[in-house]
Amino acid sequence: MPGFGLRSLAERARELGGSFEARNGERGVEITGIIPTQEEK
Repeated sequence: MPGFGLRSLAERARELGGSFEARNGERGVEITGIIPTQEEK
């Protein structure tokens, strides 16, 4: 179960239409966050 900080990051990413994932990897914890961006015209 992630700590409060990781939960906050995941919640914020979802609010912005993105995603956030933390998992155990071969070399330690892997964290992936994707937040869509939009170029201003």
